[in-house]
Amino acid sequence: MNLSAKDFLISTVSTKHNEAVTAVENFVRIHYANAVTAAKDAALVKAISAMQDLQSVVHHNFRPPWLQATLSQLKRFQENPKAEHGIQAAFSVATVSLPAMKDHQWAFVDEQSGFDFDQIYEEAKATNQIPELFDEIVKWLKEIVESGEIDSVKLLNELKSIIATVKKARNGSYIANRHAWFFLIEWLKNTGWEAFGDIPVLGAPVKGLRTAIENTNKAMAKMHADMDVKLAESTQANLPKLTYDPPKLLAPRPESNGESPD
Repeated sequence: MNLSAKDFLISTVSTKHNEAVTAVENFVRIHYANAVTAAKDAALVKAISAMQDLQSVVHHNFRPPWLQATLSQLKRFQENPKAEHGIQAAFSVATVSLPAMKDHQWAFVDEQSGFDFDQIYEEAKATNQIPELFDEIVKWLKEIVESGEIDSVKLLNELKSIIATVKKARNGSYIANRHAWFFLIEWLKNTGWEAFGDIPVLGAPVKGLRTAIENTNKAMAKMHADMDVKLAESTQANLPKLTYDPPKLLAPRPESNGESPD
């Protein structure tokens, strides 16, 4: 890339970045103000459009994690703005995405930058809404804790530890995300489901938790499949003589009783 082309690229991306920041900032301001619904809808549509414009001019090798995450959160809010996951998505845009967008400094280099595994993970995590699904799991676990129906101090302490672990992993690394999921599933299999089954009054939150676990399990599988596809594509493009073979990683399966589902 010669200097003039590089300057043009930086100028274009910077312009689109500034437009996206302005649009998302405006969406946040109007969303939390006493504005009419039409104004809020218009601001949301403009924010999504600006994010898509920015994404279209940035090669995937240079896309920061917040780009896809912000776009996914905005679309999630657009789908169901009054649901809890929609409300949480808007809050995440305001408190996580927007600050990251404002702080970002673009840097483009001519040299090959190699595989950015963290970025591939962050994009797949955001696309498959893993943070929001973790929030859903935490919500149901908290409801069980706060029900007052659990008498065992040991069980309560274990639940609180699981909740803290899942919350920390929400925006954590690949390793943190995977291990938190593994610990949660193993704890439910060995302790949680049986203990909850002994307390019939917990029927509603336990049912909600089961659904959240099933949805997250599907999303986690899709996230890993997306990562495998992206890595395979990158390998073929940059290292054509190297065949990418996805690692055989332990993928715990959610269980609602003593037997694994078919």
